[in-house]
Amino acid sequence: MGLTMRLKKLISFGLIFWGLLTKTGFSWAGSNEDWVDKTLSKMDLREKIGQMIVATAFARFINEDSDEWYGIQHTIKKYKVGGYHLYFGDIYSAAQLTNKMQALSDIPLLIDADFETGVGHRFPGATEFPSNMAIGTTGSEYYAFKMGEITAREARAIGIHLTYAPVMDVNNNPNNPIINTRSYGEDPMLVARLGTAFIRGCHAGGLLTTAKHFPGHGNTSVDSHTDLPLIPSDLNQLNRLELVPFKRAIDAGVDLIMTAHIVLPQLTRETFQPATLSFDILNRLLRKRLNFQGLIVTDALEMGAIKNNFTEKYTVVQAVKAGADILLAPQNIPLVIRTIEEKVKKGEISETRINQSVRKILSFKAKLGLHKNRFVDIAEISKIVGSPGFKSLAMKMANDAITLVKNERHLIPWPYDKNLTPVVLNIYDETPSGDQVFAAEVKKRFEMTQAYTIGDFSDSRSLEQMAHNLDTTHVILAALYVNIKSGKGRANLPEQVTEFLKNLHRQGYPVVAISFGNPYVFTQIPEVDAYLCAYGRQENLQKAAAQALFGEIDIRGKLPVTIPGYYPRGHGLEINKVRKHPLIVKVPHAPRLQYSLPEEAGFDPKKLSKIDTVITQAIADSAFPGAVVLVARKGKIALEKAYGKFTYQPDAPVMKTNAIFDLASVTKVVATTTAAMILFDRGEIALDDPVVQYIPQFTGGLRDSITIRHLLTHSSGLPPFKRFFLQYTSPEEIWQAIYDTEITFPPGTKTVYSDIGMILLGKIIEMVSGKPLDEFCRQEIFTPLSMQDTFFNPPDSLKYRIVPTEIDPWRGRLVHGEVHDENAYALGGVAGHAGLFSTAKDLAIFLQMLLNGGMYDTVRLIKEQTVRLFTRRQNLVPGSSRALGWDTPSQPSSSGHYFSFFFFGHTGFTGTSVWVDPNRKLLVVFLTNRVHPTRKNIKIRKVRVQLHDAVIKALSEE
Repeated sequence: MGLTMRLKKLISFGLIFWGLLTKTGFSWAGSNEDWVDKTLSKMDLREKIGQMIVATAFARFINEDSDEWYGIQHTIKKYKVGGYHLYFGDIYSAAQLTNKMQALSDIPLLIDADFETGVGHRFPGATEFPSNMAIGTTGSEYYAFKMGEITAREARAIGIHLTYAPVMDVNNNPNNPIINTRSYGEDPMLVARLGTAFIRGCHAGGLLTTAKHFPGHGNTSVDSHTDLPLIPSDLNQLNRLELVPFKRAIDAGVDLIMTAHIVLPQLTRETFQPATLSFDILNRLLRKRLNFQGLIVTDALEMGAIKNNFTEKYTVVQAVKAGADILLAPQNIPLVIRTIEEKVKKGEISETRINQSVRKILSFKAKLGLHKNRFVDIAEISKIVGSPGFKSLAMKMANDAITLVKNERHLIPWPYDKNLTPVVLNIYDETPSGDQVFAAEVKKRFEMTQAYTIGDFSDSRSLEQMAHNLDTTHVILAALYVNIKSGKGRANLPEQVTEFLKNLHRQGYPVVAISFGNPYVFTQIPEVDAYLCAYGRQENLQKAAAQALFGEIDIRGKLPVTIPGYYPRGHGLEINKVRKHPLIVKVPHAPRLQYSLPEEAGFDPKKLSKIDTVITQAIADSAFPGAVVLVARKGKIALEKAYGKFTYQPDAPVMKTNAIFDLASVTKVVATTTAAMILFDRGEIALDDPVVQYIPQFTGGLRDSITIRHLLTHSSGLPPFKRFFLQYTSPEEIWQAIYDTEITFPPGTKTVYSDIGMILLGKIIEMVSGKPLDEFCRQEIFTPLSMQDTFFNPPDSLKYRIVPTEIDPWRGRLVHGEVHDENAYALGGVAGHAGLFSTAKDLAIFLQMLLNGGMYDTVRLIKEQTVRLFTRRQNLVPGSSRALGWDTPSQPSSSGHYFSFFFFGHTGFTGTSVWVDPNRKLLVVFLTNRVHPTRKNIKIRKVRVQLHDAVIKALSEE
């Protein structure tokens, strides 16, 4: 009979039995010694040894032709294992897998999993509860009982019969890297009360339980997943502390006890023998002194503490001799069976000893009713697992668990102050994993919230860059994801992160730390103003922490552990909720660019297509080899199109809309002028400040009367340009020559467009900000606006997208990927007058920011009044078209014949231009490389006018 047909028949029979059970609720099947005796009598020695082995699998989709499924089949049918441990996976895959595995096995399999915090801990979608330590803060036996009961109902629904929980370790070592929040706390009676309540709950729902890790893993500073911890405790101390919860668990009827891979030399005659392999601990102490009659299961034999110190043959023989009934996760199952079989045949292990373990295993399977029904009804899963009622109770537990340890400056509950803005730092001690629910919850309440992820992967430069984005209105919310995880071997904050948080505090930033894991990390950052403990990164705990922070729930949690040197067990500040409804602070939004139909932006599509004619004809006339045009109105992009190629060569790359262009003098407005606007807003420069105030070398004669306003309006008296690149060989020499440049007319009396004036303004920005111009612009302009393709000195990796410019006689080569302007090149590629590269889309974002009055989406870059000031004509020189940095239309103008008086923009020598009409809420970006192959080509002048006229004529309203 095939597996599929057999499975159908078995499940059909099983569902009849399931229906009988579920009508009245689950009940234990009771003893069935006849089945146990009969089954045991039919088994040979190898089958009996197989029953003592628990193999492992992932509960995910497995193709029936895969090696993974073949391995499972082989393990069940050939080695007759007694059970399977499921690591994690999907709910339905788990149920289907357990049914299929059960159909393969002659004797029902005992399926188990680690459900320390509920089924959702391993199988997303099921109910996940707060950590044990979080439950410990509440001290509620009711919570622990319901946690067990709900875990049991969900586990049984997907075919799992046994959980390796509760953790009965007393966490009396703050440096413990593997127990920590998995424990209920440091008080043995608290651990005993809550652990036994969990056991009763599991039993009420029909699930076997395991007390672990005997005789107590709480006083270790080494993770047994990686190495073998040594505990100096004697029996007196164990009786006072570690053994208390295990004694209570035995009294409560716990089904299994899991051994710990730890060495207790004062309890064993073999000084290097871990509890898992110790006859003194498992037999003399656990079986005889504590009178435990249930199953003893080893912790996973694949863990480092065992496999790094003992051979597998030695391990399994000693474990069985010591008294272990179940060998969990051995690495080589055939080797294990063969080894134990040999020892039995040689008389070193009696078959009676094997029979004792197997009889207990079979008895527990009968107790569960698996001899009558081993299958689950897939259709019932959605009625039980992940019930809203279950998850609601888990959320209530999380709310009650939040503990306020410290609250200086009264930052909790969050004060309603529009001038305070949260910044969430998601901090990890390893590679980030899991959902950052807390940050999302904060953002729901404060839309303007910024969030950053930092950790042991962060270097000093990235931390410094992140800190630069902070301002005096920010409150730091440090979400500490320092969690307990097997194999890590540590549970503390990275040193560079603790120093970073301390520096922020020293600089005056309010810092609230929220621990979503190890509560002891406070000892690393005691300077923080407030400290909340959530004890885990479960979604409900992260949501509860946000609610507590904003005063939406009462805070009543009490520390279940001592934070050494600072706070005793039982400490916890109590605060009543102050808000009936969630705090919602909306941030102003400015329009952001969207792609749209031309009609949505107010254009006639047919008329707008005239632009195609203008540009294709210009390319045919060799005005430029290629171009990108972007037209947007009212935040809607009506046209973004690429034309032609990178060069005139037949095999040249075709132009694309994401092509990167050398902007030439458009640098003056996008970078230098905008940087000046930012410093002006901050009060760090004034328009009528003399240049010599910032650059002392620029002095003598008329130089002393030149102001920043003169530089921005091109009325400084400086000449248009000089060929510094031909006369000097170093940037230092060029700068000195710039400072010595003669003034050709009294400042403010004439308008003469000057590269040199903007070069000087770029230097002023560097002097005031203390940063290179390119770095300042990147941090203050391009990054906030997400202009990802805008930069000075573009990287070689983007060269394939960069449009080449001139075949330069001075450099003797095609200029490609480096600034075309020779003076900017001689200054290292970064200067106030030229050097910036960008795309049409990035420039459109920038121009939309100006149309929005200095804001894009939620980012306020420049004050609205500053935008108005800098983009209107200054009339410093009567009749001049110059604004501050920007130009406005004059006759003739590259902006065409139809733009309004309030229009502003700028052109670049390489064939670029940007123009904005605030009245029409219109922007036009026109990018070409008209200087290819030579700058002598000036045909673009006519094309610019035709293009901008076509844009205005295409407006439906015109």
